[in-house]
Amino acid sequence: MSCAESADRVLVLAAGDLVGQGIIQALRCAQRTYWIEAACITAESPGLYLADAAYLSPPAKDPDFPAWLAETCARRRVAVVLAGQEDVLEALALHGQQIERGSGVVLGVDEYSRLGLARDKLRMHGALKRGGLPTPDTVSCDDAPGVDALIGRYEPPWVVKPRFGSGSSRVTLTSSPDELSRWGGDGAFILQQFVAADRPELTVACLYSRSKRLMGAVAMERRLVSGTTVWARLLRYDQVASSRASRICELLGVTGPCNVQFRPALDGTLYCHDVNLRFSSTVALRAQAGFNDAAAAVEMWLGRDAQLSSNAVREDVAVRSLTTQWHEAGLTGELRAGATINPLRARKGPLV
Repeated sequence: MSCAESADRVLVLAAGDLVGQGIIQALRCAQRTYWIEAACITAESPGLYLADAAYLSPPAKDPDFPAWLAETCARRRVAVVLAGQEDVLEALALHGQQIERGSGVVLGVDEYSRLGLARDKLRMHGALKRGGLPTPDTVSCDDAPGVDALIGRYEPPWVVKPRFGSGSSRVTLTSSPDELSRWGGDGAFILQQFVAADRPELTVACLYSRSKRLMGAVAMERRLVSGTTVWARLLRYDQVASSRASRICELLGVTGPCNVQFRPALDGTLYCHDVNLRFSSTVALRAQAGFNDAAAAVEMWLGRDAQLSSNAVREDVAVRSLTTQWHEAGLTGELRAGATINPLRARKGPLV
């Protein structure tokens, strides 16, 4: 058995999305060596091919998912399970005792009730407002009086987005009151004040221990294209955004990773417009810059000391571009047939 195979085994679920791929890439940057396993629902998921071992999983909403995960973790000797996709995280939190009892694995996830609050953007707006924290004015699209009051109070444009959305998917900017009728009466969407910003969006990554102690926080300025970060700069000496994000996490009682997103308004006010109790899609970027919250979280979940400081981060600028990897042609078919594959041994050349 190689040193890598004898290392702590970390299973990354939902490896096909950007966060799952980022977690794997971040763990590759860690000082400690991990044996990384990846699972996803389709054989074409790119994160599967970044792992030491990969296999298919049932969807998180499948009734067989908890039993499958417990059996897989026990058989594969997985120490920690991580994920960055909301449906998977909720399944882990909801069935956590069953899964952990059946396998001895540690699930890296916060409590189910907090995950539900963070995912519900309307309820989260209310929690932040009650906590005295600046957040864009927000109403449900099925609240006709509230919609009328919001568009009368703020100049266009206005933001329409899913109440339970993930990332920037299906977010619409509109300046037409008539267009808002498309969402009239639909409680699955919210209407939000648009905050005109004087600089790029800020995102703050925080990590909290099981005892609710802040292990580390770092702010990042970034530019997005179609919801994906393409340019970023870590703000090594930022205090305002990091302190505000920490206050939000402590208000919620967060355990584990959390990313908080702000828009700095023209008057300098930081408006919190999103809170996610998971790693962000920039987790690998932070790890490359010296702030590896994914690796620190693994150590924390395993009960070991972990050092995490923003003082170590680089002050360069990150520019993201597309990479491609080639593998043996039969791997996808093997996954579909239910096999466990070893992608790194089958890679045909370096990433390009």
